[in-house]
Amino acid sequence: MVGTCRRLMGGGRGVFGLAAILDIWEELVMGYRLGVYTVGFISEQSPLLANHHQFIRETLLAKVQEESGLLRVAMPAGYRPTTPDIPVESGFLTYTMTVWRDLESVFHFTYKTHLHRRAMRELPDAYEKMPNGRAVYDVLWWFDDDAYPDDERAIVDEGARRMDYLIQEGPSPYAFDMKHPYDVHGLQADFRKLRDYA
Repeated sequence: MVGTCRRLMGGGRGVFGLAAILDIWEELVMGYRLGVYTVGFISEQSPLLANHHQFIRETLLAKVQEESGLLRVAMPAGYRPTTPDIPVESGFLTYTMTVWRDLESVFHFTYKTHLHRRAMRELPDAYEKMPNGRAVYDVLWWFDDDAYPDDERAIVDEGARRMDYLIQEGPSPYAFDMKHPYDVHGLQADFRKLRDYA
């Protein structure tokens, strides 16, 4: 941020010249990351489906590592996050916590990657149905790059808090879902455009 302060003061190029403004905008925006926290409850009624889910889940986690827009997978071994405030009668909690560069990267992986599209087709029956009629809940939020430097549990717990907020208050720049995305500036983004052109 020292460079930003110098540019604001003039830095030999004049205050708020076009190049300086673009540099400042890039520096501020690029310092933000997009958290994606997803939870579901695996049905205990079908061990076969549960095994199929585990296979595809492990394959997906390997595949997502290849995505250029993925910055981090935060899933501390053996850690069980707080169960979100979702009325589900049975099933055991499963989650993923990933960090991305931007919305386009998340939408590309979700809607354009063959393996993830297959998962969306085949896995819903392995989950207990949520009150929203879907198999899983997802929450997304923007955060400063320095917010969770090395603490994977902290970012997972933050995902659970944001999810509870989303369920209770609905989508907003603070916590939103894939169907109601917000960009890094807090403005609502176009879901269809992101889905179709990512």
